[in-house]
Amino acid sequence: MQRQHQAESFVAAANVSSSPSFEHAEKPPVVCIGISTIARLGGNQYVRSTIGSLLDGLSNEERQSIHLITFIAHTNPADHPIFHEQWIDKLVDTVLTYNVSQSQFRHLEYLENGKYFQEKSVFDYTYTLRKCHDTGARWIVMLEDDVIATEGWYSRALQAADQADDATHVGLTPGWLYLRLFYTEEFLGWNAEEWPHYLAWSGLFVLGALVILVTARRQTQYMQKRVSNQTIAIACGVCVPACIVLYFLAGRCSVQPVSPGVFEMPKFGCCSQGLLFNRDMVPRTIGYLQARKEGQIDSMIEDLADEESFVRWAVSPSLLQHVGRKSSRGDDYGPQAKYQRSVAEKIWSFGFETYNSKKRKIMPPLPLSGSRSAFESFFKTSHPPERSSYSLSFFGRLLAGDMATSS
Repeated sequence: MQRQHQAESFVAAANVSSSPSFEHAEKPPVVCIGISTIARLGGNQYVRSTIGSLLDGLSNEERQSIHLITFIAHTNPADHPIFHEQWIDKLVDTVLTYNVSQSQFRHLEYLENGKYFQEKSVFDYTYTLRKCHDTGARWIVMLEDDVIATEGWYSRALQAADQADDATHVGLTPGWLYLRLFYTEEFLGWNAEEWPHYLAWSGLFVLGALVILVTARRQTQYMQKRVSNQTIAIACGVCVPACIVLYFLAGRCSVQPVSPGVFEMPKFGCCSQGLLFNRDMVPRTIGYLQARKEGQIDSMIEDLADEESFVRWAVSPSLLQHVGRKSSRGDDYGPQAKYQRSVAEKIWSFGFETYNSKKRKIMPPLPLSGSRSAFESFFKTSHPPERSSYSLSFFGRLLAGDMATSS
């Protein structure tokens, strides 16, 4: 992908440069970005592309408003190939390692050596999240180490965060928990649990066609001659049902695509590749995750939002793309793997690919009422119907596999 090559070139240039890549700002940042990374088997360390894509193209003012934390989540940081590379100290504000008590450190060694990922990942996530919160940043972005960001992501993310903040009705809801910067459309398809809803609408379309044809036949003598009972039976029993079947086969993402902008996503958001947190919600998120202690990060955050009725927002198209073909936890050809693709390869954003990396602004500016951001508006609010988990179309799923391979 072109954006990935740009990111790698940015990091490579920093690696041979003898001067610092930016000046640290003294005041609290606008955004803190936290990335927890562990060494990937096979030598492909995606974190280089992640950091390069985040920083490539930023203005000096934008870069100074960001505090970037990269957490080397190894008890021995030297186990990660990037720890001793020159570029990391030039591009990253804080290279974080474990600074915990001796008993905690021994427990982390036990978790790391025993590959108890579900507990250790929760500790690493909350550890990084807390460090970001301590910077005083207004917004906190938590990223996995195998994503890339589109050009201009920063100004769009700030605009989206401001818009989400303005659109959340204070007093009517407990507040908003996060803004999703990445989601995969695979889980936004037709929902098997909603089949009564789909059946009812299908029946209404058939009934509507029947009413229209019968009414038309009664209106004129011409229609009485042309619209026979057999014609009505074929239209309502064959043609309309065939159109309904084709509609469903096309896939929900094709016939009901999500409009560009900021919208609520209370269900079926996947995964934790990139979340922008409302600062006020960070302490509660940390406390909840620590109380649960182990599990899947994204699932537990969704549980918190469900239990507390927090609003969840998402940006369309996604500002991030998942490029990791292999999970950091090893082989993930489990029950959820499909089409000879691993679970990691299936996590892909089609919307991200609509961005044109050759143009800095790929979306026309749109007015935002009440926005507090100093950056130009790129978003409009839209509220599409809830999406669900069971599908892109057949052709979309094949394309998903092809795209994952190309990453």
